[in-house]
Amino acid sequence: MLLAGAFLGALTNGWPALVIYLAVSLAYNFWFKEKPLIDVFTLAGLYTLRLFGGSLAGGYGMSLWLLAFSSFLFLSLAVIKRVSELRRLRGSASRAPRRGYTTEDIAILEMLGVAGSFASSLVLSLYVQSATASSHYGNPTVLWGSIPLLLFWQCRLWLSTSRGQMHDDPILFAVRDRVSWTVFAFLAVLVVVARMPPFGL
Repeated sequence: MLLAGAFLGALTNGWPALVIYLAVSLAYNFWFKEKPLIDVFTLAGLYTLRLFGGSLAGGYGMSLWLLAFSSFLFLSLAVIKRVSELRRLRGSASRAPRRGYTTEDIAILEMLGVAGSFASSLVLSLYVQSATASSHYGNPTVLWGSIPLLLFWQCRLWLSTSRGQMHDDPILFAVRDRVSWTVFAFLAVLVVVARMPPFGL
């Protein structure tokens, strides 16, 4: 859905985004995919470009707050993909095909990914107390509840990855995970309440 939105938005009023997305995607598949760290940063950038394209298609633009938050979040999710791949290789091979990592890199990648999760939560906390949030929500204080929820969700993804329960793609994992759906439901409720007329919180 996000990919379709990215292409639609790029075609209608942001064709440079489409050109950049295609160029980076090709570079990733032919070269960046094999380069340590460059690959996960490229993946995070591609995810962000999809989000940017979707915002163009919707005609509402993309704030710098969303850009910062999503960049850290997507970086963490990209690292989860690599760590899950490497954990499945333990005992069979030391290096994944067409990847620049070995199983010895798992520890440092986990640290980088968890740091990205906490950084995204920090950006969100700064947004919640900003003037931007106050101008968009009637009850921005309610959004404080989203910070521990999102951090819990990301920490749960990392715990599942550490236990070998992550099946390569964290998004697919979340779609099939009842706890993730519960977290998303609570987040939706918080956003709805935050958008209500002010009630003195």
